Amino acid sequence: MYVLGVRPITNGFNLWTIEPQPVDLSWAQGDVPTPKGAISVRWARSEGDASFVLTVESPRGTVGRVAIPLLGADRDIAMDGKLVWTQSKPAGRLPIHREGDSVVFANIAGSHTFAWRASARPPGSV
Repeated sequence: MYVLGVRPITNGFNLWTIEPQPVDLSWAQGDVPTPKGAISVRWARSEGDASFVLTVESPRGTVGRVAIPLLGADRDIAMDGKLVWTQSKPAGRLPIHREGDSVVFANIAGSHTFAWRASARPPGSV
């Protein structure tokens, strides 16, 4: 449960949260059963934390928040192939904010893929 990070916020998983805890693993995947259907999560990170990809599929009629681990560095994050977090702030109008070492996306429903890769920019450069 902690590796995938799926937890209910309300009874019946109508509201849920996904906060993966990668620890020393390179990938994880699984389904968490809920009364409205399974929440599917799969994530993978490359060697040396060069990239991280998380895919979420949630049942119809549910909504949640997804926390993307930054693994100790600032990252540019794409959602479904579109850059939505860059230079430590939202790159658009989505409800996104930083909490500790994660970037949190609110009001997520359906199927989405979140990804980042290590920047080629030296730290402190623009």
